[in-house]
Amino acid sequence: GYAGRTELPESVKALFRPVVVILPDLQQICEIMLFSEGFLMAKVLAKKMTVLYKLAREQLSKQSHYDFGLR
Repeated sequence: GYAGRTELPESVKALFRPVVVILPDLQQICEIMLFSEGFLMAKVLAKKMTVLYKLAREQLSKQSHYDFGLR
């Protein structure tokens, strides 16, 4: 889990439904954002941007000021 958080008791967990969250398609999100801003070659640019994003996430140092989450 996350630092500083405690596990919920089973009696409380029983009150909630499980939810499955799938990993979003970052390339598709990027492509749609580029198209909405008027980029004509959005598909090609989205592919290049997601490769760059992946490389940055993998190769940059693991510091807290790098946030590669979707926000």
